[in-house]
Amino acid sequence: MAAAADSIFAEPTTITGSIGVFGVIPNFQNLMNNKIGVHYDGVKTGKFADLMTTFDRPLTAEERDIIQREVDKVYATFTKVVSEGRKMPLANVDSIGQGRVWTGTQGLGNKLVDRLGNLDVAIQAAAKKANLSKYKVSQYPAKEDPFTSILNNSKEKVQVWVAKEQMGEYYRYFDVMRKATAQSGVQARLPYTVEIH
Repeated sequence: MAAAADSIFAEPTTITGSIGVFGVIPNFQNLMNNKIGVHYDGVKTGKFADLMTTFDRPLTAEERDIIQREVDKVYATFTKVVSEGRKMPLANVDSIGQGRVWTGTQGLGNKLVDRLGNLDVAIQAAAKKANLSKYKVSQYPAKEDPFTSILNNSKEKVQVWVAKEQMGEYYRYFDVMRKATAQSGVQARLPYTVEIH
């Protein structure tokens, strides 16, 4: 997203890059059929009509080829945008791309960022570029009162609690599936989940 910017800032430990794309159509057949007891049936009007909507069966070889072609198209577009925005040869972008993730410091060395610094440093640089000596920073959305937050989200929190109680260790897989299927098309995602304890 930032490739076309004239200045890109990153902190030394910022996850930088991940110029890569992968396609995932999850197969939750075992979870849905055997663990939860949910089975799907349907009628389709064409061979690939349910390609992006089904997750209760493995993909066929033809379906995998279709998805791979789309992933390749998105990657080609992505690397072209980075190449043009960062004024780098396409081969250089590909050599640091292919899904690799860099720290901010490595990103600076790879010409993916222009300077190391936090958000305050980036704001100061933007103000200087705009010839502003006085400016104010506002955060949106405004922080919600904790009590109001609890009341507004209580129904959802109860639903999540009940689902976790019912599914146990399988809830995290269900949650990943729920989030993945809530979006459509090819998605650019990190190939792992970061958990901070």
